[in-house]
Amino acid sequence: MIFASVSAFITFAFLISSDSKQHKAANSEINLLHSTMVALAERYNLYSKIRNDDTLPPLAPGYVPIVMYVFNRAQVLRETLQALRAARGIEQTVLIISHDGLIPEVAKVVDEIDFVRVKQLIHPTKVRSHLAGFFALKDHWWWLVQYVFEQLGDIVPADGHVLFLEEDHKPSPDFYIVLHELIRIKQRVKCADCWGVSLYHQYAMNYLSLAHLLQFV
Repeated sequence: MIFASVSAFITFAFLISSDSKQHKAANSEINLLHSTMVALAERYNLYSKIRNDDTLPPLAPGYVPIVMYVFNRAQVLRETLQALRAARGIEQTVLIISHDGLIPEVAKVVDEIDFVRVKQLIHPTKVRSHLAGFFALKDHWWWLVQYVFEQLGDIVPADGHVLFLEEDHKPSPDFYIVLHELIRIKQRVKCADCWGVSLYHQYAMNYLSLAHLLQFV
């Protein structure tokens, strides 16, 4: 079974969960259900297609995929996506969204994205995980980093440059252009100790040009 979207996956999961509760399923049946949902989530991650590929310009040479972790803040995500929509060059890359849970409102917001290519992932263990707070976040991030670099070779360029965001990281309109400039600087100076670049600065004001915030990490 392959789902067309995360929304379809959520609908199926809720139907199955409701049915098991209605019939007071035994623990063994519930465990089997959870195992099945994890397997379906893994299958979805493997076979789900990139949306909007047929309505946008070709991917630009040297494009940097954007990976975003999302949970249950639909309105915050909507505002971040509005900021992404205004970014120059955003239509020439891929936005990989990883869901930390099955939240219908969040899935609906993602379904509305039409300005960038979208690849969706579901954190499989979160389908049945009881981890809380920091540990749940750490578990998802560690899984996501590994999955992006080990399983998405058809999306992640050979040079391995990927931008990681959270759902409340609202970028400025020039962030994608500045990111490419940072990468060029990193390559030019050949810094052996520089494993990546950062677009974040804790003292930055909302809409302050990122050109003033260049920094290596």
